[in-house]
Amino acid sequence: QGKVFKYFMLVCFGTLFHKSALVMLPFIFFTRKRINLFHLVVLIILGTLIALKIIPYFIDYWTNYVIHLQTSKGGTPRIWMNVIPVLIAFFFRKSIKAISPDYKLWQMMSLAILVCIPAVEFASTATDRVATYFSAIQLVLWTRIVAVQSTPFNRSVWVFLIISYYALA
Repeated sequence: QGKVFKYFMLVCFGTLFHKSALVMLPFIFFTRKRINLFHLVVLIILGTLIALKIIPYFIDYWTNYVIHLQTSKGGTPRIWMNVIPVLIAFFFRKSIKAISPDYKLWQMMSLAILVCIPAVEFASTATDRVATYFSAIQLVLWTRIVAVQSTPFNRSVWVFLIISYYALA
C-alpha cells in the first residue's frame, strides 16, 4: 500500500534470481494513487541505471526466445491458468473493486495477462517466462471471487469449482 521503495527493492532482489523480474517494475506506478516527484525522479534514475546494465541481456533474450523461435509446450496452458480467473473476475469487477484497496494494480496485471494470450503464439517461451510473475493473480482473484459471493452456499460452490478446476487442470 504505497511502499514504492520496498516494492522497487523487492523487484531488484528478484532480478538476482532472474533478470526478467524487471518486467514487474512498471507496476510500481499502480501501487499508489499518486507518486510524488521525488519518487518519480529516483525511479527514473535507478531504472535507467538498471536498464543500461541489462539491455545486452534483453537483446540476448529476444534473440534466443523470439528470433530463434524457442518454444515452450507448457506455455499456453500456464497462460490460460492465469487468464481463467481474470475472465471470471471480470463479471464480479464491481464487487471486487469495492473490497480491494489495490484494485488498480490487479486490474493492470489482468490486462497484461490478457496481452499474453496472443503473445504466447509467436514467443511462447518468452511469454511463459514473463507470465510466471503474474501467477500470483490466481491466488488474489480466486480468493476475492469467493469473498464477494453473497451467501455461504455460493462461497462453498465457488470453492468447490476452484478446487475442481485445479484438479482437472
